[in-house]
Amino acid sequence: MSYEPRRPSWAVGFFLFWGMSLGCRGPEDDTDGAPVLTDPEITTLTWACDVDAGQWSLGVEASSWSGGGALWLTSDGVYVERHPVRVLRDEADGSGETLGLDLAVVSDWRDQASGSSTAFLCANAPAFRFVLDDRAGEPADCRADGDVAVWSRVVDAPACDIPWHH
Repeated sequence: MSYEPRRPSWAVGFFLFWGMSLGCRGPEDDTDGAPVLTDPEITTLTWACDVDAGQWSLGVEASSWSGGGALWLTSDGVYVERHPVRVLRDEADGSGETLGLDLAVVSDWRDQASGSSTAFLCANAPAFRFVLDDRAGEPADCRADGDVAVWSRVVDAPACDIPWHH
């Protein structure tokens, strides 16, 4: 009579694996892995025009995930452009993101297209307002530059009294 060792049942294997996996958890694993999100704030904003390339560029760093944003431009309060600003990169843990927009300068204002081109020349910097939205699409933070008086003539422009420091 030969002796054959008895194979453990599937239940024994399951409970061994389960027990070992519990022992591997550290105190930092007490969350379900979801990011802890806060209302986004603008931490950095750059706005510049490259004369040689004929292009305005906006770059924004936010402190948390956002719902994107919008850039408003005007020089007189009559002709106004609104451009959506999209998220380019975000941190997986929700701790920040980068938004950006490049606008090609067009010579005829009728050729201007929201989100891709502008009629404002590099030599004539417009007044701007950038509004960063929260994840629900509501304004969370903003920056403004240029003549404040022109915005009083723009009916649907967002309010913003935080100056951009360049």
